[in-house]
Amino acid sequence: MPSPTGPTNSPPSAPSTPFSPPIPLLSPQTPLPPPRHFETLKFLISQLDFPTTKLEDDLPILLKHLNCPIKLNKSALKAPGTPHAWPSLLGVMHWLVQIALYNDHLVSNLECFDNTFVYALDSYLHYIRGDDDGMEAVDREFMGKLERERDVVAKV
Repeated sequence: MPSPTGPTNSPPSAPSTPFSPPIPLLSPQTPLPPPRHFETLKFLISQLDFPTTKLEDDLPILLKHLNCPIKLNKSALKAPGTPHAWPSLLGVMHWLVQIALYNDHLVSNLECFDNTFVYALDSYLHYIRGDDDGMEAVDREFMGKLERERDVVAKV
């Protein structure tokens, strides 16, 4: 049965009900996000304690250092709103968020370790570097903490 209005040359649309207008499936003018990604990337990089001066130069180095599975080139940073660059940039942002969350988790759990572990780690790092003065300073600081804790326990 032919349509009462005749054939149309409109784009394909989702099935409509008698109570709703047709909804286009694909819009050729779908807007891409504004280029505010630089602030987001700078914030994420700062959460990882990575010093950055020029984002276009430093971000690929950071991603390579962290073994990021997503390849991002400089052209994607210069034109982030292009349809071929935005998915990669969004994937990198998500990946950096996950790394930053993991980094925060590690730092928060580091506070739970006892002082002996932190002392052993600091002392060993100074030893490996050949920094005898730093190692002695860590020893003095740790012994001072132990003596203060001993005095507090003795008073109780």
